[in-house]
Amino acid sequence: MKTTPNSIFAAGPVAAPCIPPPGGLVAALLLVGALGLALGGCNSSAADGARSADASVTDLAREDDDRQSRRLRIEEAKWKDKKARLKVKGRATPGVEVTVRDGGGRLLGRVRADDEGEWKLERRGLDPAPCTVRASQPGGAVATRSVKDAPRDCRDNGSGGGGGDDDHGGGNTGGGNTGGGNTVTQAAYRVLAANDLGMHCADKDGQIFSILPPFNVVHAQVVKTGAEPQILDDGRVEVTYRAAANPDDPAGANSINTTSENGPGIFKGNFWAPFAGGTLGGAAYGVLYPAGVLASFEPIPVNLGLPVPDPAQLPALAAVQQAMPGKGNTPQPFERFDRDLHFFASFPFGGVFQGVNWFAADGIPLLPVDDAGREN
Repeated sequence: MKTTPNSIFAAGPVAAPCIPPPGGLVAALLLVGALGLALGGCNSSAADGARSADASVTDLAREDDDRQSRRLRIEEAKWKDKKARLKVKGRATPGVEVTVRDGGGRLLGRVRADDEGEWKLERRGLDPAPCTVRASQPGGAVATRSVKDAPRDCRDNGSGGGGGDDDHGGGNTGGGNTGGGNTVTQAAYRVLAANDLGMHCADKDGQIFSILPPFNVVHAQVVKTGAEPQILDDGRVEVTYRAAANPDDPAGANSINTTSENGPGIFKGNFWAPFAGGTLGGAAYGVLYPAGVLASFEPIPVNLGLPVPDPAQLPALAAVQQAMPGKGNTPQPFERFDRDLHFFASFPFGGVFQGVNWFAADGIPLLPVDDAGREN
């Protein structure tokens, strides 16, 4: 079993995160099982040569980025409707500046983490209220969280274009170019992606027994077309995913699944239910990790999946967590890029598969109930 919605994958230069534009700008569609893959418009930040140079910098910084991504988190994002106040708090690398935006890129503020790594931000008078918030710190670490108690008319600015902020130009559909870059035509890129784990089933109720957690794996390659096609790496492009509706979905027209969070009258699962100071999912699957490892990620925030180690760095633990887009349908990045695939490399039956060159999103916590409560 698998959820009803499709996923849209967009490719764009690293310096200009790419959000798929609506409707007519989608260039290609490929169906893989229950997944629909589409390439949206992107913004370019530099010439090919300059972006090639960026790739080596990204490689050298990867280990440090992994450590930072484990530290950065949003622990709370809450909206107070009567006061029109947004309160966001979390943890980051001690002493670094944390930038907070909504899911569409609107700058909400910057704050510095204290000596304990704690940070908080309050904003009043935001109109419209944001649906999601996204925090980032130097080194590329990013954390996203849905805003609790956000009003029904919440909106992540920037998703429809417009003027942008101090770091960004207008959105993709508003005619602006992020950072003053050049527009890349959709025909220049192709995204080839497939889901290789999680299509079959997931347990919604783990109170007594659980066979599988909410855990989907998607791999994607980005090809720059031309007389000599090129497979691009994470130094050249960034790949994101988000939920999309299918008008012909057998579960119901335009079924969509943006979040794994329960809602009024809608039960999607209890993986993130509080339990013994952590979560039910953390208690169920902690035994599959080395002692104390999963506990260090607890409590796992709703819509965030189990931590997945980078197989190329084992036995050292460099883990990342994939997230659902949330009710604001915020595009989420593929957290890992595999140049070579280390598949049980330390065992006699395993090995290293050279040159896979794919973006990996391991552990997207997707559940088989859409946002209207319909099962698929």
